[in-house]
Amino acid sequence: MTDIKTNDDLIHEYEKIQLMWAAEVRAEIPHLLEWWASTKDRLEKVEENLTYVRWPCGFIPHPRVIEIYRRYFFVLHDLNKAVGEYEDYRTDNLIYEGWGTDAKEASAAQTVPTPVPPNVLLLDEIKGYAPDLWGYMQKFLYLPIGENEKLELC
Repeated sequence: MTDIKTNDDLIHEYEKIQLMWAAEVRAEIPHLLEWWASTKDRLEKVEENLTYVRWPCGFIPHPRVIEIYRRYFFVLHDLNKAVGEYEDYRTDNLIYEGWGTDAKEASAAQTVPTPVPPNVLLLDEIKGYAPDLWGYMQKFLYLPIGENEKLELC
Protein backbone atom coordinates (compact mmCIF):
# COMPACT_ATOMS: atom_id res chain seq x y z
CA MET A 1 0.00 0.00 0.00
CA THR A 2 2.90 2.35 0.57
CA ASP A 3 3.80 2.00 -3.13
CA ILE A 4 0.81 4.15 -4.07
CA LYS A 5 2.19 7.42 -5.34
CA THR A 6 -0.28 8.44 -8.03
CA ASN A 7 -4.00 8.29 -8.59
CA ASP A 8 -3.40 5.61 -11.24
CA ASP A 9 -1.68 3.44 -8.61
CA LEU A 10 -4.64 3.89 -6.28
CA ILE A 11 -7.17 3.12 -9.02
CA HIS A 12 -5.25 -0.05 -9.91
CA GLU A 13 -5.34 -1.15 -6.25
CA TYR A 14 -9.06 -0.34 -6.05
CA GLU A 15 -9.72 -2.41 -9.18
CA LYS A 16 -7.91 -5.43 -7.73
CA ILE A 17 -9.93 -5.20 -4.52
CA GLN A 18 -13.20 -4.71 -6.41
CA LEU A 19 -12.55 -7.85 -8.46
CA MET A 20 -11.72 -9.88 -5.34
CA TRP A 21 -14.92 -8.63 -3.65
CA ALA A 22 -17.00 -9.48 -6.71
CA ALA A 23 -15.45 -12.95 -7.03
CA GLU A 24 -16.17 -13.73 -3.39
CA VAL A 25 -19.80 -12.55 -3.57
CA ARG A 26 -20.26 -14.34 -6.91
CA ALA A 27 -19.02 -17.60 -5.35
CA GLU A 28 -21.67 -17.30 -2.62
CA ILE A 29 -24.64 -16.66 -4.93
CA PRO A 30 -25.39 -20.35 -5.74
CA HIS A 31 -25.35 -21.25 -2.02
CA LEU A 32 -27.54 -18.28 -1.19
CA LEU A 33 -30.02 -19.09 -3.94
CA GLU A 34 -30.28 -22.63 -2.60
CA TRP A 35 -30.72 -21.34 0.94
CA TRP A 36 -33.30 -18.81 -0.27
CA ALA A 37 -35.37 -21.44 -2.06
CA SER A 38 -35.47 -23.70 1.01
CA THR A 39 -36.23 -20.76 3.30
CA LYS A 40 -39.10 -19.64 1.08
CA ASP A 41 -40.51 -23.17 0.96
CA ARG A 42 -40.30 -23.53 4.74
CA LEU A 43 -41.75 -20.11 5.58
CA GLU A 44 -44.51 -20.20 2.99
CA LYS A 45 -45.75 -23.49 4.45
CA VAL A 46 -46.48 -21.50 7.61
CA GLU A 47 -48.06 -18.49 5.90
CA GLU A 48 -48.17 -17.15 2.37
CA ASN A 49 -45.66 -14.32 1.72
CA LEU A 50 -44.09 -14.72 5.16
CA THR A 51 -40.72 -14.93 3.44
CA TYR A 52 -40.85 -11.33 2.24
CA VAL A 53 -42.16 -10.10 5.59
CA ARG A 54 -39.05 -11.52 7.26
CA TRP A 55 -36.64 -10.95 4.36
CA PRO A 56 -38.04 -7.97 2.37
CA CYS A 57 -34.83 -7.55 0.35
CA GLY A 58 -34.51 -11.22 -0.52
CA PHE A 59 -31.36 -13.18 0.19
CA ILE A 60 -28.74 -10.49 -0.42
CA PRO A 61 -28.64 -9.12 3.17
CA HIS A 62 -27.75 -12.64 4.36
CA PRO A 63 -25.13 -12.57 7.16
CA ARG A 64 -22.54 -14.11 4.81
CA VAL A 65 -22.86 -11.22 2.33
CA ILE A 66 -22.74 -8.72 5.19
CA GLU A 67 -19.53 -10.33 6.48
CA ILE A 68 -17.92 -10.18 3.04
CA TYR A 69 -19.02 -6.57 2.55
CA ARG A 70 -17.67 -5.47 5.94
CA ARG A 71 -14.33 -7.18 5.33
CA TYR A 72 -13.80 -5.46 1.97
CA PHE A 73 -15.17 -2.17 3.27
CA PHE A 74 -12.46 -2.09 5.94
CA VAL A 75 -9.74 -3.20 3.49
CA LEU A 76 -10.64 -0.17 1.37
CA HIS A 77 -11.06 2.09 4.40
CA ASP A 78 -7.58 1.15 5.65
CA LEU A 79 -6.12 1.62 2.17
CA ASN A 80 -7.66 5.08 1.98
CA LYS A 81 -6.28 6.05 5.40
CA ALA A 82 -2.81 4.81 4.40
CA VAL A 83 -2.86 6.93 1.23
CA GLY A 84 -3.37 10.18 3.10
CA GLU A 85 -6.18 12.56 3.82
CA TYR A 86 -9.41 10.70 3.62
CA GLU A 87 -13.02 11.51 4.42
CA ASP A 88 -14.85 8.30 5.16
CA TYR A 89 -18.09 7.00 3.72
CA ARG A 90 -20.18 9.53 5.66
CA THR A 91 -19.34 12.34 3.21
CA ASP A 92 -19.54 12.87 -0.54
CA ASN A 93 -17.00 15.70 -0.70
CA LEU A 94 -14.21 13.73 -2.35
CA ILE A 95 -16.34 12.74 -5.32
CA TYR A 96 -16.91 16.37 -6.30
CA GLU A 97 -13.54 17.90 -5.42
CA GLY A 98 -12.41 18.39 -9.02
CA TRP A 99 -15.73 19.67 -10.29
CA GLY A 100 -15.39 23.08 -11.92
CA THR A 101 -11.58 23.17 -11.99
CA ASP A 102 -9.77 23.93 -15.18
CA ALA A 103 -7.91 21.25 -17.14
CA LYS A 104 -4.42 22.12 -15.82
CA GLU A 105 -5.56 22.02 -12.21
CA ALA A 106 -7.50 18.80 -12.79
CA SER A 107 -4.51 17.17 -14.49
CA ALA A 108 -2.20 18.10 -11.61
CA ALA A 109 -4.75 16.90 -9.07
CA GLN A 110 -4.95 13.48 -10.74
CA THR A 111 -1.32 12.73 -9.94
CA VAL A 112 -2.09 12.87 -6.22
CA PRO A 113 -3.96 9.82 -4.92
CA THR A 114 -7.56 10.79 -4.22
CA PRO A 115 -9.35 8.27 -1.99
CA VAL A 116 -12.87 7.14 -2.88
CA PRO A 117 -15.26 6.00 -0.12
CA PRO A 118 -15.53 2.19 0.15
CA ASN A 119 -19.31 2.11 -0.32
CA VAL A 120 -18.89 3.86 -3.68
CA LEU A 121 -16.28 1.30 -4.79
CA LEU A 122 -18.18 -1.75 -3.55
CA LEU A 123 -21.79 -0.86 -4.36
CA ASP A 124 -22.18 2.25 -6.51
CA GLU A 125 -19.61 1.14 -9.12
CA ILE A 126 -20.49 -2.58 -9.16
CA LYS A 127 -22.45 -2.35 -12.42
CA GLY A 128 -19.23 -1.42 -14.22
CA TYR A 129 -16.98 -4.24 -12.99
CA ALA A 130 -19.53 -6.96 -12.07
CA PRO A 131 -22.75 -6.39 -14.01
CA ASP A 132 -23.94 -9.91 -13.13
CA LEU A 133 -24.02 -8.91 -9.43
CA TRP A 134 -25.56 -5.49 -9.91
CA GLY A 135 -29.17 -6.71 -9.84
CA TYR A 136 -28.56 -8.59 -6.61
CA MET A 137 -26.64 -5.81 -4.88
CA GLN A 138 -29.33 -3.22 -5.60
CA LYS A 139 -31.21 -4.83 -2.72
CA PHE A 140 -28.31 -4.31 -0.32
CA LEU A 141 -30.01 -1.22 1.06
CA TYR A 142 -28.07 -0.30 4.16
CA LEU A 143 -24.42 -0.07 5.11
CA PRO A 144 -23.66 -2.49 7.94
CA ILE A 145 -21.04 -0.16 9.37
CA GLY A 146 -21.38 1.59 12.70
CA GLU A 147 -19.42 3.89 14.98
CA ASN A 148 -18.02 3.26 18.41
CA GLU A 149 -18.11 5.76 21.27
CA LYS A 150 -15.06 7.55 19.77
CA LEU A 151 -16.95 7.90 16.45
CA GLU A 152 -14.53 5.50 14.76
CA LEU A 153 -15.96 3.16 12.16
CA CYS A 154 -16.58 -0.35 13.36
